[in-house]
Amino acid sequence: MKIESNTPQRLVLRDRPILMPCALLGGSVSCLYGVLAPEAGQTVLITTLMVLVSAAMGLAAWWYAPWQRIVFDRSAGEVIHHVHRLGRHSTHRMPLQAIHRIRHESHMNDSSRSYRLVLETAGGAWPLSAIFTGGRHDETETAIREWLTRPD
Repeated sequence: MKIESNTPQRLVLRDRPILMPCALLGGSVSCLYGVLAPEAGQTVLITTLMVLVSAAMGLAAWWYAPWQRIVFDRSAGEVIHHVHRLGRHSTHRMPLQAIHRIRHESHMNDSSRSYRLVLETAGGAWPLSAIFTGGRHDETETAIREWLTRPD
């Protein structure tokens, strides 16, 4: 997650993952090529499995790697979270007064820990990212914390 702009009135963050969707879509295309190649000659079971794997990888790229833009707007008094997925755009809004704090949420799998930033509200955690990543986003967390505590 990158800081696009940081002014007293607006803090704008963007997240545009490239590596994971490209890897997933590349795997999806490879599976489809394996099915459609004239020299493949697979059985119906293998063909069906490869089509299913290809579809699953394409869906994973669509769901887990959206382009996001998060705008903390002091003049509007709200946070606006834009999520752009292939063929779909959604916008979520929350009043700035509802935010208690920003924190890291962590997830441990096998031998590595991954993180994402969440806004703590009375209603629970409001994730700023759909997925957990290896980086802690300390710079972004500090910028959000300083912006939220900055006097008007």
